Amino acid sequence: MKFDVRKLVCLMAAQGLSAKKLTEAAGIGANTVREIVKYGRKPTIVTVGKIAAALNVEPGVLLKKED
Repeated sequence: MKFDVRKLVCLMAAQGLSAKKLTEAAGIGANTVREIVKYGRKPTIVTVGKIAAALNVEPGVLLKKED
C-alpha cells in the first residue's frame, strides 16, 4: 500500500484544514506534513494513524493500492 497524498489534500480542503491546523490536530510536526505533501515522503504507520484521526477517517482511506 502507498500513502495517497491527493486524498489527504482533498480531505484537508473539504474540511477547511490548513497544514498548520492539521499538524496541531494530529500532534505531528509541520515539517512532517510539508515533506509528505510537497516531497512525497512516506509517512510511518503511526503518522498515518494520527493524520487519519485528525481528519476523522479510517487510516485505510489515506492509502491506495500500488500499481
